[in-house]
Amino acid sequence: MPLVGRDRELAHLQSLVADARERRGRVMEIVGGSGTGKSRLVEELRDGAPDVRTLTVICGQYARSTPYFALRILLRGLAGVDTLAAPDEAGPLLTAWVTTTAPELLLWLPLIADAFEAEVPPTPDADRIAPEYRRDRTHEAIALLLTAACQDA
Repeated sequence: MPLVGRDRELAHLQSLVADARERRGRVMEIVGGSGTGKSRLVEELRDGAPDVRTLTVICGQYARSTPYFALRILLRGLAGVDTLAAPDEAGPLLTAWVTTTAPELLLWLPLIADAFEAEVPPTPDADRIAPEYRRDRTHEAIALLLTAACQDA
């Protein structure tokens, strides 16, 4: 079934795929009411770029108040960890994934574990971060981990 009336949106998404191929990743949030063609638009984009690895995160409104909810699903998916795994089960799996994917980030593992909802032992480097800088350092560590994971893909 052809995509009707979404040429502009599809062209914009295709430009984001072109950027991704050049290692300039982007995030796009597609929002709209039920039945407006969001899924069909994404399907069309994927069909036109079969060489591009895609990951999907779907959230409901209840997740808005849960820190890192969408990112947690993405990270756990990349690491091969069940989204329903308990934090104590996820911790060793996260540690193993970071060890093989980006071992230089192990010193920031507790920060990554916050977003991953995993229990890991503290590290001296992470413990030294002042509370006002913890969020920024967490975001930086996760960005580096995602970059490493995408390069391995």
